[in-house]
Amino acid sequence: MATIIHIVVTLVVAILRGFATALLLLFSRAAVAIVAVIGVIAAALGLSGTLGASIRRRPRD
Repeated sequence: MATIIHIVVTLVVAILRGFATALLLLFSRAAVAIVAVIGVIAAALGLSGTLGASIRRRPRD
């Protein structure tokens, strides 16, 4: 009886671990995609001078 319970618990833990790994991979791919898009936008703004102008503010009198 204990062996059957042990096998069932092991299967449940393996299934939950698989779901957790799949969710982690899904969110990490989404995070990489979001960071890539932000990087492309920042590069475009930096090359066009828009980002540099907002960082370097003119001193006020």
